[in-house]
Formats: sequence, C-alpha cells, structure tokens
Amino acid sequence: MGYFLAALTTLIAGLVSRSLGFDKNHFIVTHVGDVLWAALIYYLVRFIQPKLRSEASALFAAVFCIAIELQQLCQAEWLLHLRSNKILALILGHSYSTADLLCYASGIGIALLLDNLYIKG
Repeated sequence: MGYFLAALTTLIAGLVSRSLGFDKNHFIVTHVGDVLWAALIYYLVRFIQPKLRSEASALFAAVFCIAIELQQLCQAEWLLHLRSNKILALILGHSYSTADLLCYASGIGIALLLDNLYIKG
C-alpha cells in the first residue's frame, strides 16, 4: 500500500506543479514536473513488482524514462496525433531535452532514497 500512496501523492504533486499558473518556461513547470514524473514511474514499478529489488526498480524506471524521452526525437504524424491528447502528452511529452534526463535521474534517486528511508523501512 505504501508504493500506491507514494505514486498517488507524486502524481497529484506533479499535476499541481503543472497547473500552478506559471509561465511554461518557469523552473517549476520545466523541471519539477519531470523529477516528479520519474519518481512516479519508480513508485509504479515498485507497486506492480514489489518483490523486485529497489535498485532493479530504479534501473527499470530509468530505462523507461529514457525511452520516453528518446521517442520525443521522432516526429512521426501518428506520434504527433497521440501527443495532441492531453493525458498522452503528459506521458509522452513533446520535445527532447537533455536536461530532462538529469531530472529523471534526480527523481528516481530521490524516490529510491525515500523508499529506503521511509517506505521499505
């Protein structure tokens, strides 16, 4: 139940960070959402596969996040169509950014640390 609550809390925080009314170039919108998104992926992996070691979960989340970021380099018409959906746009993103990779590493690292300190005990 801990990972589900962590994922839900992270999801809500991420959605709130995107809806605070900041300019789209504001630091919070640009980076904090990506950190929270990666942490969410980590917690979802832990929820779906609770017996998986935390390090393996972090690796899986990192590979997933990197794959999502790399697909943003592709501008195929069908992907652009998918990205026009608000929910899919939150998952798939719109444009590649190397800075996002650092955000993902930070988010997964923070989630892993919180997992080891508070959730796993």
